[in-house]
Amino acid sequence: MSADESLPATGTSGCPQPPWEKPTPAEVTHDPRLWITNSLTRQKEHFLTMDGSSRMVWY
Repeated sequence: MSADESLPATGTSGCPQPPWEKPTPAEVTHDPRLWITNSLTRQKEHFLTMDGSSRMVWY
């Protein structure tokens, strides 16, 4: 399997999971300049908080 190919993400039950959607805040007031590895896509993603502020919540 090449790096461009990806399998559908599955949960612990083996059922397909919906595709991951990156949060799109209406306004970004704080950019932490942080890149994280998305465990579903196995790709590096630019990290932004859900509301674009410096307040971070787990989702």
